[in-house]
Amino acid sequence: MVEVARPIYDYAGFWRRVLACLLDGIVIAFAAQMLIAIIGPMLGGTGHFTIPILDFDTRTTDFGPGRVLLRSSHIGSTIEAKFEYQTWASAVLYLMVNWLYEAGMQSSKYQATLGKFILGMRVVDTQGRRIGFAQATGRFFASLLSGLLFCIGYLMVAFSAHKQALHDRIAGTLVVHRVSAQSVELPLPGPLPG
Repeated sequence: MVEVARPIYDYAGFWRRVLACLLDGIVIAFAAQMLIAIIGPMLGGTGHFTIPILDFDTRTTDFGPGRVLLRSSHIGSTIEAKFEYQTWASAVLYLMVNWLYEAGMQSSKYQATLGKFILGMRVVDTQGRRIGFAQATGRFFASLLSGLLFCIGYLMVAFSAHKQALHDRIAGTLVVHRVSAQSVELPLPGPLPG
């Protein structure tokens, strides 16, 4: 018999996950800004399109004989939304960096983003196994839903028995953290059959 230490895990709580999220936010923001700084100038910043949202105006048009336009005036204001291509491209790049970072790290051998790894957490499926890239991708996009619902999806961690956020429930994942190590006796392997 040989004695080995086996880690014991518990569900990661709300504040531990918030701190990990803040640490990951720093990493993601830095990586995204570096990528935007490199790719942004290639996209240009001058192109934009305008969409009139609200048009509060009074138009006066006077026609003479034969429907010839004599005078036209436009009194009022228009509220316009300007969407610059570079702004949209930056948002898309940020989303892609965030997705690839989260899904890539959580499906890696570390089973955690940098913030979760530093705080001793890892993401597993409901059976305690490592998740794949597809499941991690589903978890990431489901986390957007958790945020869109006034962050109620995230707050579910505080009230759930298994400390699952909405996106954890959708993706079938758990976030666990290492509590201690327990010694377990394992039998030594016997001779190989001949």
